[in-house]
Amino acid sequence: MEKNIEKMLSIHLTDLCNNKCIFCIVDAPSQVENKVTRERIFSFLEEHRDQGYEAVNLHGGESTTRPDFF
Repeated sequence: MEKNIEKMLSIHLTDLCNNKCIFCIVDAPSQVENKVTRERIFSFLEEHRDQGYEAVNLHGGESTTRPDFF
């Protein structure tokens, strides 16, 4: 039986992407510089910790293109 996630935190990790999807709403293929800093990501996560989130949704461009993703 699947568990329904009731509270999910969404975080924009990057503006960059290595795909060229024609339906991209971020327009990631045309971006040449990532403006989302590691410090901003950690600050956002810190601000929202202990607020009962059950999952994190990673979005933006392609998150795994960040050199510091893992």
